[in-house]
Amino acid sequence: MDRIQRNPRENEREIAQKILSWMVCSKRPLRWRELQGAISIDPLDQVVDPVRRLAIHVRDICGSLVEVLSGDRVEFIHATARL
Repeated sequence: MDRIQRNPRENEREIAQKILSWMVCSKRPLRWRELQGAISIDPLDQVVDPVRRLAIHVRDICGSLVEVLSGDRVEFIHATARL
């Protein structure tokens, strides 16, 4: 979390926070494409902006907090990260 907060790119910090929030609140492991879809939603304008989809990998944004398993399923490294 410290590395995420120290990221000089504000946009990437915001995206990391959104990704982690979706993962914490989800009842099941999410797929990378689902997270991309969630990030592309602009709740203020109530539109989906496909340009907002991420071109970089979730590990580049969230570092060692998450891992991609069996294809594109994104999960926390350890179950205690959800607590």
